[in-house]
Amino acid sequence: MQAPASPSIQAPTPPSNLPTSQAPTKPKVSCTAQYEFKATQHDQLSMVVGEQFAVLEEQMPDGWTMVQNNSQSQGKVPTSFLKIAHAPALPSIHAPAPPSIQAP
Repeated sequence: MQAPASPSIQAPTPPSNLPTSQAPTKPKVSCTAQYEFKATQHDQLSMVVGEQFAVLEEQMPDGWTMVQNNSQSQGKVPTSFLKIAHAPALPSIHAPAPPSIQAP
């Protein structure tokens, strides 16, 4: 005697008002303009010396970096005009060696 086939069960669609899970975000990288730059194209962003940015994409073709300023404007700027501050690596922590125990 054969067992009846169980019906296929499909997971319900989550309600649209609940947040969806997101991939972990990369640590934010910041940068500071070392030189003034005037945008000449629509996809570029002007900057002044000392202006702070969030780095959105590094190592773009032809020496550009995609950044976002404090006004939430985004655009490409010359990588060589920036001082990029990568988050420092966490120091490795080594446990001290256990004390030596001598038998009596």
